Amino acid sequence: MRLAIMQPYFLPYIGYFQLMNAVDRFIIHDDVQWIKGGWINRNRISVHGREQLLTLPVESDGNNGLINRRRLGADYERQRERMLRVIREAYSRAPQFEIVSDLIHRILHFQTDNACDLIVHSLRETAAFLDIQTPVSLSSDMRKDESLKAEDRVLEICRLAGADHYINPIGGVELYSRARFEEQGIRLNFLQASITEYRQLRLPFIPALSILDVMMFNTVDQVRSMLENYDLQ
Repeated sequence: MRLAIMQPYFLPYIGYFQLMNAVDRFIIHDDVQWIKGGWINRNRISVHGREQLLTLPVESDGNNGLINRRRLGADYERQRERMLRVIREAYSRAPQFEIVSDLIHRILHFQTDNACDLIVHSLRETAAFLDIQTPVSLSSDMRKDESLKAEDRVLEICRLAGADHYINPIGGVELYSRARFEEQGIRLNFLQASITEYRQLRLPFIPALSILDVMMFNTVDQVRSMLENYDLQ
């Protein structure tokens, strides 16, 4: 069974969904430390040909805390309307705007005050929209040794999930040892995403933007073809 484990990210780039589509089970690592200034609650879109961050507001936490304990900002409803205006301004002339706009409304109007719940919901909704059939679950639902960190924690999750093949994004190539995984009977590969260039509203093409940008300019069938555009190393 092929397994991937990833922290939750808000409308991440297509490589995240390439990984999800490439495995038999996808576990969202929601019970690890929130990374301040990271990509958990934000991603990049293009507005008038320039990169701009689209950010979910979250309450501050001096200790950062676990991802699944962070709350949406108290002004989330106001910020939600601002995000929808920005998306409309950026993509109202995109060919798939109407259908993708409906998806974004379903995501952003999800009833919760928990930032992680909303982000997980966004991942599941986007996966369903793209017809990705991979089952998605949460690491916080697993009974595991919470004292384990880094590679040991990943190996524990692999064991509990019954995985014999673990696939990680290429960014983890320096973090994980093939020998240690092989000792546990687990094959280890790294997914190198390839970005297919597509027509945006303005040139030059800006690669690796949020999946939102990809979906605005491509049909579901076209995006699904892009999901297969990666290398395993």
